[in-house]
Amino acid sequence: GSPLNGVLPSNFYSNIVSGARPTFERPTYSEPSEKAGRTLLGPQGQYGFRDSTERGVMGELNYSMGNVTLTYVGSYRESDRKEFNNLGATSFTTDFYGSYWQTSHELRLAYGGDGPLQAQIGGYYFKEQSGIAFFINNLLGANTRFGFPQDPTIAENKSAFGQVTYELAPDLRVTGGVRYSNDLKSRVGATVLDSYSSVGDSANIGTFLSRTKFQDNNASRKFSKVTWRAGIDYDSPLGLVFASVSTGYKAGGFNDGCEIGKGPSCGLPAAALYYDPETLTAYEAGFKFRIAPEFRLNATVFHYDYSGLQLSQVSNACGGPCQITTNAAKAKIDGVELDATLQPVDNFSVRLALNYLDARYGQFNPQPAIDFAGRALNRSPKWSWIAGVNYAIPVGEGKVVLDAQTSSRSQYELTDLANFAYFAQPGYSKSDASITYNAPEDRFYVAGFVENIENNLVITGAGTGAFGVVTFSDPRTYGVRVGAKF
Repeated sequence: GSPLNGVLPSNFYSNIVSGARPTFERPTYSEPSEKAGRTLLGPQGQYGFRDSTERGVMGELNYSMGNVTLTYVGSYRESDRKEFNNLGATSFTTDFYGSYWQTSHELRLAYGGDGPLQAQIGGYYFKEQSGIAFFINNLLGANTRFGFPQDPTIAENKSAFGQVTYELAPDLRVTGGVRYSNDLKSRVGATVLDSYSSVGDSANIGTFLSRTKFQDNNASRKFSKVTWRAGIDYDSPLGLVFASVSTGYKAGGFNDGCEIGKGPSCGLPAAALYYDPETLTAYEAGFKFRIAPEFRLNATVFHYDYSGLQLSQVSNACGGPCQITTNAAKAKIDGVELDATLQPVDNFSVRLALNYLDARYGQFNPQPAIDFAGRALNRSPKWSWIAGVNYAIPVGEGKVVLDAQTSSRSQYELTDLANFAYFAQPGYSKSDASITYNAPEDRFYVAGFVENIENNLVITGAGTGAFGVVTFSDPRTYGVRVGAKF
């Protein structure tokens, strides 16, 4: 495919203010037309493309012994990725090559039956290894390639878990679970400048001459964490009522570079090289009711407490553009989700959903003069809603299904943390429609669809600086899908 969807920030914004400061001035959104917003004003060095190949196998084995079931789930995957692109909205060309393999294995033993007790224990193992290289052509001089070759990069996880559900009284159950996770992440790599006899674009590279290594990018870290879950649920006459509290964990890692004293050219303090795990405590409660055969209503309220929230942004801290991940001290999310399904007559249904979200930093001082406390998290609209209809028309033994949906989201923030520029995406709507023929017994289907009927511009990322770029989601798209069962 073609990954091109980045333009200059000036296509969408003016009065862009960047840099560390205690205030939060927003750039002015210029409301460009669909064509003007999607127009790249400068020349590109090459036409971008992405070519990925995926290969994999997975399997599941189950063996039952009365009320006990032994299950094994395993998989192995390989992938290769080749991508030619351009650096932001500039004429500098880039290329990426990567080869990956990963394997996962899970073994669990589950106990169940007619009694009040349901339980399972298990273990999980995952490992991924890759060799990757990202290069920018002619950024630091003619006929040079500035890049980050890394081989191997390794991620490994070993986990053990258990969960028990017990029926205290008819239709009233409590659940408790615990999981231990151990993670290893390591990388061997470097930041380099390669010289060639000639460098045009990514498809026209001459003879390799020499390599200058700026720094090693070697690093290795181990992490471990115990997480848990406790919940209660009740099957009421109207439906399920539930509440739970659970904890989550995402392993930490490292940025490009190496720690001072760990090798030649290593120049980063540990605090700049490494980032810590992200942890979460989540509280949820809600219900799933079937109020009448024609009316279903679900509701959930939740509160999430994040500690060490991992935030990534593109920075020039590596002598050129690279991605840097840091930890925010705390973040909090409160929300309410409502969704309903109405079926007033056979073959016709209406679906509705309304979400309220208050996602903000609780404590985050990326620099002493900057306090993010109370500011909204990225891509977190306060309000969003969806309304859709579905109508099925019998055609012989098959059916034709007409479906339409529209959705809306309120304004959300897009902060460039590397430059402290506080962009915003105004509220927008998006509508989709499709018509599908389903053959008898759903043996095959043919569908025509159109998405983003309004052809609205929706910004997904924004940054400023020398390589600043604004990216956006797909314009109006239409097509045909087919599928078959065999």
